[in-house]
Amino acid sequence: MRNQLPISHKKIFFIFGLLLVFRVQISAQELGIAAIYSDKFQGKKTFSGELYDVGKMTAAHKTLPMGSIVRVTRLDNKKSVEVKINDKGPYVKGRVVDLSKKAAFLLGLKVESLGTVKVKVELIKRGGLAAPKIEMPVVENPRLKKESERIITQKDLNAPTAKKNDVLKARGIKEQQPKPKLFVVDGKNFKDFDLYKIQVMRPDKVGYGLQVANFSDYENVMRQIADLQEDFFKNILVSVEKGKKSKTTNYKVLLGPFPDAATAASYKENAKKKKLNGFVVNLKTLKYE
Repeated sequence: MRNQLPISHKKIFFIFGLLLVFRVQISAQELGIAAIYSDKFQGKKTFSGELYDVGKMTAAHKTLPMGSIVRVTRLDNKKSVEVKINDKGPYVKGRVVDLSKKAAFLLGLKVESLGTVKVKVELIKRGGLAAPKIEMPVVENPRLKKESERIITQKDLNAPTAKKNDVLKARGIKEQQPKPKLFVVDGKNFKDFDLYKIQVMRPDKVGYGLQVANFSDYENVMRQIADLQEDFFKNILVSVEKGKKSKTTNYKVLLGPFPDAATAASYKENAKKKKLNGFVVNLKTLKYE
């Protein structure tokens, strides 16, 4: 007679098999928060090596391999989109996926929830793209090259005046240079006098915006932007226009752009929840003469 497992052991293997199948099914879907990619990443390289394009159906996920296809479904209205994973992230607690601008608008995400919404992420096809090998360009400096070719002896290292770089070089260790720290300035830590990093970009004057402020003094513009960032508002625009009086300037602070007036009006109603009032403006009507 063949050896047979006791009935109790069979039950254990059967239950283990069910748990394994159940675990695989659970791992194929994920619940959490979806957000929108910032426009500042337009044209920049993603983890897969592709350039981010606001008009393509792509997304970022922390664990799925590059090239995976997933279905993202809103839990409130059951709208869904299929996107390709081409980047790593997001690295915010509770957030499971970052969507391209096109995918987000198809879900109505930005319109109804100011940038985030609860979703279900389901794996349709697992990708298999290997992570690209990124090589940093080598810039040779003749002076540094000559220094690196100098033979370092044990006598040099034992000398009282031995340089830290020489010791590290002898041990095959490169000295790490400190990286500059950057953080988003909000209303709580804004200062009238400080050093700020600003990138000036000129968007197309199409669509609609939500005007929330109008200043004749530029220093108030910086503080308004900081206050908006404190409330997690993104895509902030500043329209610099000639004032009604000679040699004066008006600075209009807007949120947007939005593809149509209805979208901007819906965003306006949601902005009121954060005690932010404004009115919808057609960007084509802004004058700069």
